[in-house]
Amino acid sequence: MDRIPRGVGLVALTIALHVAAAGSLAARQPAPGPMRALQKLAEKQGHPGAAVQDLQNFGFAVPPDVEAAAAGVTEESLKKAVEQGGPLASRLATARAKPLSSDQTRRIGDAERQYARDRDPLEKKYVQDVVQITGLSEGRLRKILFRNQGTPTSWKKAIAEIEKSLGRQLSAGDASRFASSREDFLSARESQRKAYARQVGKIAGVPQWVVLELVP
Repeated sequence: MDRIPRGVGLVALTIALHVAAAGSLAARQPAPGPMRALQKLAEKQGHPGAAVQDLQNFGFAVPPDVEAAAAGVTEESLKKAVEQGGPLASRLATARAKPLSSDQTRRIGDAERQYARDRDPLEKKYVQDVVQITGLSEGRLRKILFRNQGTPTSWKKAIAEIEKSLGRQLSAGDASRFASSREDFLSARESQRKAYARQVGKIAGVPQWVVLELVP
């Protein structure tokens, strides 16, 4: 039978003692002692995967930094991936400091294209709603409402650009209708974005939040 690494055993024992004293595992956060022990295990002994498994086995939430370390993602590699640009699969490989397989790359590319297709109806409805409010053309509004890669323009900038194009201020009623339409769009878009990040994270073997850092 394989021996349990000393660091892992000590961490498990520490958590077990804490759990016995606390009396319940459900929805608890690790106490400072066990939490720090797990972080040291991940950072110094090179067993982030064991740290994640220990936390999950004892019903604790896995801290983002430990979860990322288990996937090979560091602060430096993630920053490099964010700045890199290009296909998502390539940036994910940079973030986790490990190449993706050809199958992973293909599946992520498929997911990326589907995500773009799924965004189109949401963006189109949003633009058409604002066309009805402002009377501006769809082409003009697309330039106003979105920045590069379909990232929504800020509220302040969108209002300023719309009013500049109209040559007047929006009425209070129109501004309220625009705000409502924008919030509906952003809510639907964020839900879609999180589902996409969850899907890609499973394919690439990284936490959802890492993917979200790379998806506009």
